[in-house]
Amino acid sequence: MSGIRGIATSGKTEEIAREIGIPLVSFDDVPSLDVYIDGADEVDDNLDMIKGGGAALIREKVVAQNSKFRVIVVDSSKLSQKIGERWPVPIEVFPMAAGAEMEFLKTLDAVVQLRTGSDGGVLLTDNGNYILDANFGELGDPKRLSVVLDARAGIAGHGIFHGLADVLIVGSVVGVTEIKKGEKPKFESLRNATRFM
Repeated sequence: MSGIRGIATSGKTEEIAREIGIPLVSFDDVPSLDVYIDGADEVDDNLDMIKGGGAALIREKVVAQNSKFRVIVVDSSKLSQKIGERWPVPIEVFPMAAGAEMEFLKTLDAVVQLRTGSDGGVLLTDNGNYILDANFGELGDPKRLSVVLDARAGIAGHGIFHGLADVLIVGSVVGVTEIKKGEKPKFESLRNATRFM
C-alpha cells in the first residue's frame, strides 16, 4: 500500500483505516482524490443512488464530489428501476430544525420517521445531527427533489446522489457486471438473478 492515502467517510471507517495502517489525510492536505470507491443502498438505471443507510451521507457526498473518478460497488439486490422503490431517502437535519423539517417533508407527501439507534434513543450522525428517513416512493425526478431539499436551511444534507457514479460494479449469481456512466444498463436480468440467490 505504498503511496496510498485516503480520506475516511465516517468515524467508523477512520478507525478501521488506522487499525490496518492506511494513512489518512484531509482536504486541507489534498485538493481532490484520484478515486472514490463505495457502496450504495439503492441504484437505478440512470445510476442515481440513495445512500446514507450507515448515517454517513454528508461525508460520503463531500468525498464523492471531490473525487476525479467514482466507483460504486453493489450486489444485484440494490438495483431498482427508480430509486425510492426500496429505500427511503435519509435526510440529515440540524436538531433544532428536526420538527420543522419533518412537517415540511410531509407537505411533499413523504412518510417520515426519525431514525433511532440500537439503544432506542435518537441516532446522532458523526456531525451531531439527526436523520429523518423520508419515504417518497419511487422518485421520478431525483435531481428536482435534490434541489428542493438543498434549499432548506434546516437540512444539512440528503442521501440522493445524482450524477456521482462513473462506474457501477454489480455482483450477482451471473457474475460481475461493469456499467459505465452514460450507458443504458438493462438491470432486469440482474434483478431477476437476485431471486435465485
